[in-house]
Amino acid sequence: MAKQPSYRSLVKKATAKARFLANPEAAKSKNKKILQSKANKMSNSMTSPEEVFANILKEIGVKYETQKVIGTKIFDFFIPHKNMIVEVDGDYWHANPLVYENKELNKTQTRNVKNDKFKEVLARGYGYVLERVWEYDLNNNYKKEKDRFKKLLK
Repeated sequence: MAKQPSYRSLVKKATAKARFLANPEAAKSKNKKILQSKANKMSNSMTSPEEVFANILKEIGVKYETQKVIGTKIFDFFIPHKNMIVEVDGDYWHANPLVYENKELNKTQTRNVKNDKFKEVLARGYGYVLERVWEYDLNNNYKKEKDRFKKLLK
């Protein structure tokens, strides 16, 4: 059986690939309509961590959009007045480094880690600020996350 690549090597490869492939012209592709349709459907069914984060934004009075299409990807939250994208990541599905840094990842986690790094480079390439929020932090450090976003979104 082949050895699984490490978390760090996955991040390095995904980042390099994203830099190479991130191209603003991709947003003009014919797949844009399909992607927007998928985003619209996703807006109606938030994950539990996304619901918790949406609650934080409501509590601090921030206007936001969900499931923002940028280039070839869909992002969880867009905060227009700060040109900020927020990705809310589940600990298991996105392999929270606090839990999975030195553990072997399954195929889904490996794919998601690569996709997350690609999305990070893509968003920054389009000029957005990107913040990540982990499920663990929403569940265990709610006030800390709320305070962090209060400061970021002044």
